[in-house]
Amino acid sequence: MLYLIGSMPTADRARFEGHLRSCLKCQRETRALEPVIETLAGTAKQISPPEHLGRAIIRQARISTAVMSGPHHGAPGGARPASPLVAWFSNRRVGAIVTAGSLTMCIASLGYSMLLHSQTAQNAIVASRLAETLSLVYHPGAVTRTLAGTDRAPRSTGRLAVLPESNRAVLVTYNLPSTGEGSCYQLWAALLDGAGRFSGGTFTVDHQGQGYLVIDLHGQSLNRVKLVQVTREPAQGSPGPTGPEVLTGNL
Repeated sequence: MLYLIGSMPTADRARFEGHLRSCLKCQRETRALEPVIETLAGTAKQISPPEHLGRAIIRQARISTAVMSGPHHGAPGGARPASPLVAWFSNRRVGAIVTAGSLTMCIASLGYSMLLHSQTAQNAIVASRLAETLSLVYHPGAVTRTLAGTDRAPRSTGRLAVLPESNRAVLVTYNLPSTGEGSCYQLWAALLDGAGRFSGGTFTVDHQGQGYLVIDLHGQSLNRVKLVQVTREPAQGSPGPTGPEVLTGNL
């Protein structure tokens, strides 16, 4: 990942490229990760500060400069005070306005900074989930099962990659209808011998109907799972299947 996004140190990059020339496994993994890097770059939202923020900061800075550099009314001959703080607080009314304005700008800047931090954190979560998905899908010991679309989504398919020895599984979907903001897709795993079912998690899809989910087994063994289904549910998920079934397959 570091190599593909250009963040690998120069010395490490040279050593890695030397290794890459002779390692077929790393060559395959690099080729597989290239489209993921492009996808991550495309999904990261670009946030620009509002135009009025820069103008407001400059305006407040000019007011502050004028107050701090102006003559002290109480000093003989208009001489400046020894400390700029005296000039700042000599005019209580202007000082209050500037202080309020500065506080407003600090709050606005803090809010903008928190927005950027939130977006960065969200992108990091997405990247982490994608990396985990890829590690399961392309694991040498993974067993693949296909989920077929139902009559509610006949063009849809799913690829279920299972690692039996570690009880880990991941679902990748294709051509699922868009869910919109008010709903999501939820995976259900039915246990053998009619012992019930549990939710494996919720996910959404992009505009091409592609989505992925690292399945939460809630301590259950994959050996006990018989059938996997995907239904459309409210945005936060449901305690049990309530919406139409769109994908189904035997594990």
